Amino acid sequence: MAAPLHQLSAGLYLGAGLLAWAGMALRSGRLTRASVGVLAAGAALHLAALAVLHRAEPPPPLTDPAAALSFMAWIGTLAFLVLERRARLAGGAVLVAPMAFVGVFAAALRMPAVEPATFAGSGSW
Repeated sequence: MAAPLHQLSAGLYLGAGLLAWAGMALRSGRLTRASVGVLAAGAALHLAALAVLHRAEPPPPLTDPAAALSFMAWIGTLAFLVLERRARLAGGAVLVAPMAFVGVFAAALRMPAVEPATFAGSGSW
């Protein structure tokens, strides 16, 4: 369940990057502000993905490269959102959103696959 959530959050990050790029190219403040909103939605979905990932049995350690990359992308996105809220630097989404996309997409590719439950050797039919 964590991998599809990571992929959805990567899609939101990509959409935020494209909106930010279009906002900068067209000099549209509305598109730039919308990109920050989509980036915030991606961060919220990413938080849900991390929560699902770390409730798995056994939870992956944060030293796992995929989990660490995903966590760093989330922390970087949160740091930008806090900075944007304080300093009104919405144009920074042009840099942050693609980097978050790359981090989460790469992490989603390396997520461990969930094994189906097997009952071999359990003594039941």
